[in-house]
Amino acid sequence: MSDSKQPPATEKGTVAEGLSYLFAKGLSDVTRDMNEGILPGSEDIDKLERLTKIKAFLATQGAGRRKRYELIALCLAILLFGALNLVRLRTTAADIEISATRVHISLDAQDATSLIPGETGQILALRQARVSGAEKILPPNVGENGSFEIKQLAASDSLALKRDPEDLAVRLQEIALPGGSSESIVAGVAYVADARGLTIETSGSTPVEAVFGRVIPIQTTPNGGKSLGYAISPVRVAGNNLSFELLPTKGTSELTVFRDIRVSQITFEDSGRSTILGGAAFIKGNSSAPIQLQPSDRFTIQSDTPMLLRELTLTKGELKARLSAPRAKDILLGDDSPRNLMPTWFQWIRYRWPSELYATISALIVAWLAIRRWMESSE
Repeated sequence: MSDSKQPPATEKGTVAEGLSYLFAKGLSDVTRDMNEGILPGSEDIDKLERLTKIKAFLATQGAGRRKRYELIALCLAILLFGALNLVRLRTTAADIEISATRVHISLDAQDATSLIPGETGQILALRQARVSGAEKILPPNVGENGSFEIKQLAASDSLALKRDPEDLAVRLQEIALPGGSSESIVAGVAYVADARGLTIETSGSTPVEAVFGRVIPIQTTPNGGKSLGYAISPVRVAGNNLSFELLPTKGTSELTVFRDIRVSQITFEDSGRSTILGGAAFIKGNSSAPIQLQPSDRFTIQSDTPMLLRELTLTKGELKARLSAPRAKDILLGDDSPRNLMPTWFQWIRYRWPSELYATISALIVAWLAIRRWMESSE
């Protein structure tokens, strides 16, 4: 069998292709000689056998290299997937709706605003109001040691004072927060035997002011007769650390405490215990379904930027807070080992682009299978 010059590997592209060429050339020469009646020599047979063994060895080496590449790619994919599932976003948006019995609120320096009744111009009718911690009371004879109590005026049958109870109620005209200073406010539920009311505790470096209107009876003598009328006597209080206990005349109606006010911090605790009665947390990027809060759950939310307290209302003996945090940095649920509710990068990507994510993963799998099949066929 005539030997032919082995083509350089650069002409065939790879060593495996060069070996295949040599094996095919040698086999063709042996076949041609046998067709001409010439038996192949032992040297020719040994050459073909050596080429077969070398090809098998290179194929094994190529399969090993391919498996190593596949293993490396698999490890990289696992690391990437693990990182996306472990690394959480630094900030995220969240909307919270919580029912509680006590709420602590911190306000940074901002423009002057009014608490209760939530919108300027409304007047709240009260059965009873208690105030303590006042540094200034006008008129001074209303209270002693910074505390006083005013109640709804009772109708007097003997003097023919028969009026709608709402007309005889205590008027809360305003609780005004000062502007330009930080303030801490604690809102809670006031428990009375047959009713539920609202407690408010304020503390800050600048006095908070409140204006009440109490009903006082006056005697009139129209047409020579005697009758009893009433008048509104204003009561003004101010102090850096004021406490209010307010019992509305309509205990079943909704009472707005705050509306659309910026808060720097909000917590739902009292003496280290959770005051949450229930609620839901809508966290952007975590999942499409809200996270349900159960009674006594400990819930924490913090933000570098002010959060918007859309509404805080007293409804049927419960405080209901609606909060929006556009850049929350910590959202935790639980006591000893709290659950971190901040979304991971994978959760955020799945939330933001669900269809695109699954389409990309499917395309990568198809592309990898095609490359793998091409590599196997090229060997």
